[in-house]
Amino acid sequence: MMPSSEKWTRRTLYSLAIAAALGTLAVPARAEPCPEDSDKAVRVDITLDQEAATVSVDPDVVEIYLEPGPDRPARVCWVVTGLAEGQTVHIQGKPDAEDLFPSLERDIQYPRDFANSGKPARVGTWPYEVSVTDADDQEVMRIDPSVDIGGY
Repeated sequence: MMPSSEKWTRRTLYSLAIAAALGTLAVPARAEPCPEDSDKAVRVDITLDQEAATVSVDPDVVEIYLEPGPDRPARVCWVVTGLAEGQTVHIQGKPDAEDLFPSLERDIQYPRDFANSGKPARVGTWPYEVSVTDADDQEVMRIDPSVDIGGY
């Protein structure tokens, strides 16, 4: 007979695997909707032009703060348009960038169209890259914007 803690662990892992396969697994920093009227997030639009095979980011430099306040957003919300089935948008810090966002690496896959940065760890500038891969995990587009993080 299986100990109850092992049974719970297997059941939990099984449930998580099913939720991940169905795309219903909620990860707070990634799954929170981007509020249009919030002073806690700044929206960054990532636009894919499939015909020209280009990606643009608007604005390409944003400023956020350690603590939210009126006109002081504390996180970034990336919203993607033009993502085709089979494509993935990857958002991650440049290899030599300081770790201003703990473990920030986001993948946005069709049909999902947004991701959140979560709260920054400290003040600084975070250069990052936005790359787009196809169904075969081959990079088809790339751009290099940045996030400036201000103090309180």
